[in-house]
Parts: sequence; C-alpha cells; structure tokens
Amino acid sequence: MEKRKNELVSKEMRERLNVNRDGQLTRDQWIDLLLEPTMIGGVIGVAILMLVVIRLPFMRGGLPLLLFVVALGLTWYLVTRARRFTKLPVKYGRFLADVRVRPWWQFWRPYVFYRENDTPVEFFRWLPPRPILRINGEYMVYFLEDDQQRIILSLAPTNHDEAGTWQPTTLFHERYNKRAGKRLR
Repeated sequence: MEKRKNELVSKEMRERLNVNRDGQLTRDQWIDLLLEPTMIGGVIGVAILMLVVIRLPFMRGGLPLLLFVVALGLTWYLVTRARRFTKLPVKYGRFLADVRVRPWWQFWRPYVFYRENDTPVEFFRWLPPRPILRINGEYMVYFLEDDQQRIILSLAPTNHDEAGTWQPTTLFHERYNKRAGKRLR
C-alpha cells in the first residue's frame, strides 16, 4: 500500500509542489498560464489571417504591416497577462475530491472539490498532470484565483508520506501577505 501512495504523486508534481510551497510558480506553470489562451487565439487568428491574405493582392505592402500589427498585439497581450499573474498570490487549501467523476469529454465543466464544511469549490483550469483522484480523498491544493476563476497549480493527497514537506513555508506566507496586500490597495 505504501508504494501506491508514492505513485500517486509524479516526479513533475513533486517539483511543482516544492516550488509552490514557497509561493512561487515553476517555469512550466508560467508557460502554461501565458500560452494556454494564446493557442485558442492563434487558431482564430490564423482563420482571420487567411481571410485577409485573400485580399492582399489588392493591398500594397499589406503583409509586412499586418505581421507587425499581429506581433505587436501578441506581445502586448502576453506582457499584460504576465503582469497580471505576477501580482496574484499563490493560495493553499485542503479540499475533499468530488464524489462525481467528470468525463474527459466534458471539458467545459469545472472540477469540484469540497471544504470540510461541504462548501463546493470549483476549479475551471487545471495545470498539473492529472492524477487519479480518490473520491472523498483529502488533498492539499496550491492554486491561483483570478477574477473568481480558480486555477489548480499542484495537488497531493494529505495522507502521503511526504505531505509534511509540501506544506506552505514561511516564505509562502510572506509572499502571500505581500501580494494580497498590494491587491487590496
């Protein structure tokens, strides 16, 4: 049984937990946060670009200008997104896994966890590798809360052998207080 508990937390999740417990984000988490919506915008942008390219023979010098505007817009979007996420504090909570298992094809539905008092907590985005969750199992979860939308950064079962090493550190609390204080002003 001990071996099974250790398998529930992958190597990548351990790395995320070790960084998140200090109130920081890993490089992979930054990339995921910045580029995830950009992929959807890229697909839409390619479709719009194809429509514009059809009209390009009638536009003199339109392609370099169009590429410059697209690059400028993408840069502005990534910079503003990065600034927004640098101001958000990493949060920590202990939650119980949902009783219902969400099918993979229902990607629009949030992941639901519960607090000890049975209050539901919905997470709309999930960045770490997806472990197999035990129904009603208690998990320690590091997450970001952005405009009432919660994003899971990392999680692990609270009864794991190494769970004590993944608890928030004093640096986590210092960073949380500093960033939460900035947002309140």
